[in-house]
Amino acid sequence: MRSGKLAKATDADVAVRQDQYHLSDVFDFHFNLEMSEAPDRVISGVAYTQVSTMPQKFIEAQAEFGAGSGQLSTAGVVDVLMKYAFDSRAQEMVKQLYPAIVTDPQSQANYGEFLHGVLAA
Repeated sequence: MRSGKLAKATDADVAVRQDQYHLSDVFDFHFNLEMSEAPDRVISGVAYTQVSTMPQKFIEAQAEFGAGSGQLSTAGVVDVLMKYAFDSRAQEMVKQLYPAIVTDPQSQANYGEFLHGVLAA
């Protein structure tokens, strides 16, 4: 099951995930700043693993465009995209993002951890 932000999960939401879906593991793909802004709820008996797949070079590139301190957040990415939508450097950064996620060693390790967890469940 894929979910959005567990930070906004109500008690009823948690009960459905535990009782109907037998939730045992959460793999959180949020970036560090997103997690600090709105941490997921702790659900009793559920293992929690952070597996952010955003390459560090894109977190640092965000700062180059004046969108914060180099810590990536969803709002920061949207701000960059809206402000620099017609900037060729920003367009190039977006073109490189998904290939970088797939080829970045830390991203690969985090995806691997996620896939091993899914297979083990």
